[in-house]
Amino acid sequence: GMARFMTGATLPAGAETVCLSFANGEAKFTTVTEGKEKSIRIAMNGTRAENDLGVIAGTALCSGVWEKEDTFKITLRMVETCNERVLTVKFTGDDAVITDMTNHAFMKKPTVTMFKKI
Repeated sequence: GMARFMTGATLPAGAETVCLSFANGEAKFTTVTEGKEKSIRIAMNGTRAENDLGVIAGTALCSGVWEKEDTFKITLRMVETCNERVLTVKFTGDDAVITDMTNHAFMKKPTVTMFKKI
């Protein structure tokens, strides 16, 4: 996070696994990093699901929408800040490409990660 960036501390490792699941009008985005599972709830009904991201990141309001048949867009709005993060997941066969974009002043360049279904 930003505190690590500002202090020069070691950044966390990337996710080992990623799962996007859908049930009961919501989606759930789950990652496993260094053996620890973390999930965010994603509202898909025009509202935003509240997620506690921890002490440093705080609370994020999260919504998702299918932009195209193969493209799911997740928007996280950080409460009490102007920061917003958008994850776009594009599915092609057994692959998924996730583009991570933010309006944060220190992190303007998008990150693109490709995952293969296992």
